[in-house]
Amino acid sequence: MTETMPQFTLMRPSTVEDAVNALQTKAGAMLSAGGTDLFVRIRKQLAEPQTLIDLTSIEELNGIAQTKEGLRIGAGVTLNAIENSDLLNRDYTALAQAAATVAGPSHRQVATIGGNVCLDTRCVYFNQSHWWRKSNDFCLKYA
Repeated sequence: MTETMPQFTLMRPSTVEDAVNALQTKAGAMLSAGGTDLFVRIRKQLAEPQTLIDLTSIEELNGIAQTKEGLRIGAGVTLNAIENSDLLNRDYTALAQAAATVAGPSHRQVATIGGNVCLDTRCVYFNQSHWWRKSNDFCLKYA
């Protein structure tokens, strides 16, 4: 079976408001920031977005800042940026060290904190095509 990308509409909103609007109004829409796991899922037909909303152009999702309320890390910040942040290495050492242990260096260049927090299951049984899961009955985790 050839694992090719299906057809979908790509949107690149520049604000969170535009991204939320697109997610609410476009049927079958999915969000992508780094996409390191999502694109594999799409190729394996585990995800079938009709619209893919690329979040990489939304500035407010791409920063690390210390505020009066605490630490703010945008969902689009890469694991590499977390690993190498002077602020995090100085004041939040465990977080910087944890980011350094995820995947390999090339994946950390594009993988985001938001994607890792929202990562779908990696169960070998669950991560099969729809026809495979249907023929073997669905896992109870499948919703």
